[in-house]
Amino acid sequence: MKNFPAVLIFAVSFFLALPASAKDSDKNSQARELYNHGIKLYEQGDHTAAAEAFREAYRLRPSYKILFNLGQAEAAASRLGLAMEAFQRYLVDGGDDIQPDRKDYVVTEINRLQALVGEVEVEAPEGSVIYVDGVLRGTAPVLTPVMVVGGKKHEIVIVHENQEILRQKFSVWGAKKIAIKAEKEKPGPVVAEPEPVEEPEPVAEEREEPIAPSEGLDPLYLWISLGGTAAFGAAALALELVISDKQDEYGDNGDPGVKEDGEALQPAGIAFVVLTGAALVTTGVLAIFTDFSSLSGEESADSTMSGKLGVTPWAWANSGGLEIRYVW
Repeated sequence: MKNFPAVLIFAVSFFLALPASAKDSDKNSQARELYNHGIKLYEQGDHTAAAEAFREAYRLRPSYKILFNLGQAEAAASRLGLAMEAFQRYLVDGGDDIQPDRKDYVVTEINRLQALVGEVEVEAPEGSVIYVDGVLRGTAPVLTPVMVVGGKKHEIVIVHENQEILRQKFSVWGAKKIAIKAEKEKPGPVVAEPEPVEEPEPVAEEREEPIAPSEGLDPLYLWISLGGTAAFGAAALALELVISDKQDEYGDNGDPGVKEDGEALQPAGIAFVVLTGAALVTTGVLAIFTDFSSLSGEESADSTMSGKLGVTPWAWANSGGLEIRYVW
């Protein structure tokens, strides 16, 4: 760790070895800037930010030499699993191009970290993206275990086709191994839509034929009027008979009292005659506007008609008056 600045200076040399045409490319320029920025961050003690800068530089310009610096920064940031992966990839990608003393240093670091790092075998649908503690750790299928600091809590998130299929907290002891499996959510059973049920046609309710509205007055009024006419007429006739008897009695004996009694009854007789006439006129008018349909007989079960005797107006058919009719 004390030799880190010297190592950085050595690692920068891979940029100087690039062909002139590659130096002018945007990616190489961005990678160089990120690499230099990572060195500054490391020297300032911001090891996590330095590791992220080295990781992005490696993404833009994949050179095994950057992996050495990435491993150093991750180890300093106590992200030992990431440091272990960076060192192992450095040995694989660098191969025989790595100087012996550098190789010995990296192997020593790997041996030291093995007791501190746990391994996680991840099984997930192909193409799933795997994040551990917010850091991208690969895309399924993952051929090598994901390494994390042993004895600490971690969180793994697996995303498949832009959909999170697993989020899980876990921990693993140093030099131990665990397995985590994520499966794509299986589609639920296909539920067939129910066949549309035809609604039954509404059954028409049997209703009695509406009673036709009355075309005239109730016959009751006519019968009342006829009764009144008869009563007034009877009273007028009775008074007329009494008055006539008084006059005859006065002619026989010339009693003034009898004459006075007869004269006293004359106004009442006249009044009842007038009332009888008025009632008779009223009865005639009512007979014209009275509805006599209720007097007609209903059809019997054997299709015979029962007759009823009724009084019907015929003023609209003839000149006026009442007609006695046998209605079927």
